Amino acid sequence: MSNFKKLTYAAAGITGVAAIGLWACKGNGQFAGYEKSPSGLYSKFYVNNEGGRKPKTGEYASILLKYTTAKDSVMFDSHSIKESDNGLISEPIMKPTFQGGIEEALMSMSEGDSASFKISADSVFLKTFRAKELPKFIEKGSYLTFYIKMGKVKTQQELMNELSSKEVQQRNDYLKQNNITVEPTASGLYFIEQEPGKGALVKPGQTASVKYSGSLLNGRVFDASDLHQGKLPFDVPVGQQKVIPGWDEALQKMKKGGKATVIIPSSLAYGYQGQGPIPGFSTLVFTMEVVDVKDTPPAAPGAPSAPGRR
Repeated sequence: MSNFKKLTYAAAGITGVAAIGLWACKGNGQFAGYEKSPSGLYSKFYVNNEGGRKPKTGEYASILLKYTTAKDSVMFDSHSIKESDNGLISEPIMKPTFQGGIEEALMSMSEGDSASFKISADSVFLKTFRAKELPKFIEKGSYLTFYIKMGKVKTQQELMNELSSKEVQQRNDYLKQNNITVEPTASGLYFIEQEPGKGALVKPGQTASVKYSGSLLNGRVFDASDLHQGKLPFDVPVGQQKVIPGWDEALQKMKKGGKATVIIPSSLAYGYQGQGPIPGFSTLVFTMEVVDVKDTPPAAPGAPSAPGRR
């Protein structure tokens, strides 16, 4: 479960924080009010929308999620994810990693349901998260409590279509807010020249030395050449598919000394998967400066990774 595993260890340092009361009912005892399934899953439903659509393996569920240790210390709260939709995150429904696990919990819920589940901490960490050992803050044999509110269930294609439409709307809003009227190229790239530079346009096969800064549409900078050791420009082999397509196209519109702002849709960047701090379906905004152009390949091909690199 991608989001579960991704942030659990990052949140390990807050184990002394009391559980946030997103859902009021918790029962009077550790398992009071919970029903046990034949597989060993303990569940308590606060809202049970019988007959509603249930997620299947391979589909995606939009959920609000919080889970805590046996001592009610919060390990994860989806509201803490900046890119979430008011706390809602889309989770892939995977094949069960063990009986009575979180996958079974999700597949037992329908759209609109709200429930909590008691699940073996040992199994969650060692089987679902594939940890080599239990974290020190987890007591062996204890149970984690998962609080889940189920939103919409979507097939992969339905989710892709929704996220793609959302990206287009966010990009259009950004263009309008920033009074950007330049027309996109045939591929969808927005190229806004700031300084023209001198000489000929950069050609495929040449190497461009580039200073850059990259941000998401919300303004959050995810990388910049000045953040790397030495604060030097990066040598980029142009037209060799060594960088994202948006960079290859943009650089061939620039000259030595040229500066530009480039708005790159996810189709020319990191697509639906994203990369590192870049979420899937993210339009990227780069400021780029070509400080030099060479006809020979870069002398040191092992340069540090840049966001324009694949």
